[in-house]
Amino acid sequence: MTTLAIAKLPAAAAALLRENHACALLASLAVIKASGPAIRDYLQGQLTQDMALLTPERGIYTTVLTPQGKPVADMRILEGHNGELLIISESSRAEALVGRLRRFAVGFEARIGIVDALAVFAVQGPGTDAALADCGLPVPTMNIYDTATSAEHETFSLRLPMAATDGVWVVCAKAEAVSCMRRLGHQITVEDMEAARIAHGFPRFGIDWDETMHPLNANLIERHGVSFDKGCYVGQEVTSRMHWRGQIKWQLCRVGLDAAVESLPCAVMATARMGEITSLAQTEDGEFRGIALLRIEAVESDCELRAEGTRLSVLGQALPV
Repeated sequence: MTTLAIAKLPAAAAALLRENHACALLASLAVIKASGPAIRDYLQGQLTQDMALLTPERGIYTTVLTPQGKPVADMRILEGHNGELLIISESSRAEALVGRLRRFAVGFEARIGIVDALAVFAVQGPGTDAALADCGLPVPTMNIYDTATSAEHETFSLRLPMAATDGVWVVCAKAEAVSCMRRLGHQITVEDMEAARIAHGFPRFGIDWDETMHPLNANLIERHGVSFDKGCYVGQEVTSRMHWRGQIKWQLCRVGLDAAVESLPCAVMATARMGEITSLAQTEDGEFRGIALLRIEAVESDCELRAEGTRLSVLGQALPV
């Protein structure tokens, strides 16, 4: 896994996220469009989550797997206009994801491709809804993954608190994103938003977990990214076996450290290696908060965990809530 350097959350950005709202362009995300007369039926056989849960008012979180059960990418899916679906994924995995989805689409008349003209920006903090409303942007209802759409424009909002206790992602044209963020005000850097993401415990594909591991070991169940009641999909056999036979051995956790470590990823040790820290940020108060992939046995035991000799505390699961 590639990781970002240890990040520090400035006091000004932290105050906005805690008391008002802050926004930043998420240039690391790509938007993919998928359409066709049977696109939902096709994706139902490819995704870990049930497409029946996707409605005009609610998006889904899901992954696409290889036949061996390893993830190609994770994604958030929203309903667009005229039967189109919008797929938000990490830019670094977008081409591989499109290639994987196209590979099995023969006979479905599916059109799947990256849309460079669309961008994603985040608005985070308790003042998010008021700020969106003041700017005439769609405001989703209060549950995570709820969505809202502008009837006149290609603008979509997804409730997703990545860096604060509340927040949304907005998908719109790139030029419109710049204009919207100017009207919203309180812009912070993407580095500040990333530091807040880490401190808040929001896992990110390619940094906190990747294609080398099964997503059930990355809290896919707890993050509502998999269905065990839908029909078959690629990688289902491995996924179901892990779930029903109790083979999930790892989980992503929010952690606290007494001091910084020198580099990431950083091994977490007890009597043996128990995992690794994947992201780390320093809060405005000088505390160190991070995300770590840990063995469940280490989380559930009373053993003392350390990273480079520094004491590590488990604060809970890493979830987007």
